[in-house]
Amino acid sequence: VYYEDCQAEFTVEVTSVELTGITIKTKPFKTDYFVGDTLDTYGLSLQLTYNDGSTHTVDNGYDCDVIYLREAGTETVTVTYEGKKATFTVTVQAVAVSKITVSNMPYQTEYRMGDTLNTEGLMLSVTYTNGDEDPWVSSGFTCSPVTLNTAGTQTITVTYAGKSTTFTVTVLTTVVTEIAISSNPDYLEYNIGDKLNLDGLSLEAKFADNRTEEITEG
Repeated sequence: VYYEDCQAEFTVEVTSVELTGITIKTKPFKTDYFVGDTLDTYGLSLQLTYNDGSTHTVDNGYDCDVIYLREAGTETVTVTYEGKKATFTVTVQAVAVSKITVSNMPYQTEYRMGDTLNTEGLMLSVTYTNGDEDPWVSSGFTCSPVTLNTAGTQTITVTYAGKSTTFTVTVLTTVVTEIAISSNPDYLEYNIGDKLNLDGLSLEAKFADNRTEEITEG
């Protein structure tokens, strides 16, 4: 300290300004996720507190210990900035099936009474709660009924992961209302004691649904 021609001294202690703690000032805009999603920190900001009592807000320069959200429930995310830590939570939902539709019909759609349903070729379009869609699911579903006993148009219910949809098949009746000889057997002349040979014999059978069919056996 100088005063006129004189001087004197005193000492002061100077402490560097250091970060003493951080808190979450604003959480990210997105806090709801599905299992398998990646954490989105957009909107996250931190309030920094220093040893001189000052504060400062930052929205970058930090690290998060969670990147991929792997389990359903409440996930705690730890944010680290210059060695200081703070946490926030997000909600993670399990991915589930929200809707199914038939994307490809089975190859066989016409049956006779008593036939067993053939699902070969059947494919489902599956929509999930996270918005994803798989249009070609070809297994893992069940169908009802399996045995087709309703003549005409039969509705089949398909169930997959608790969700259901339907498609229809045609079931032809097997009730024969009329028969006629459409071709004679190859052998029409016999000797007494010969065994009847029906090779070449065929019938035209008419069914209750007006369908006709050539019958060569039975």
